[in-house]
Amino acid sequence: MAMSNIRNYGRVQLLTEMLIRFCRIIEDKEQFKDMLQEYTKQTSGQYIYKLERSEVPRELEKLGQIYHKLIRGTKRYI
Repeated sequence: MAMSNIRNYGRVQLLTEMLIRFCRIIEDKEQFKDMLQEYTKQTSGQYIYKLERSEVPRELEKLGQIYHKLIRGTKRYI
């Protein structure tokens, strides 16, 4: 059970870190500012430290939805 939780926290941290880095490189930051603000105001480690174990599955779902919106919104960059 503990390894499963560590794995889930690792996924959340990786996805959060990728969002932070994505935000650094995009030109049109204002378009995504509201959606990413929660993640970009701190490090990925700080973000996951505040998460409760019960919040991890919901957070993974939320990150998936954010990535979907980002992909749809940045097609012109690809």
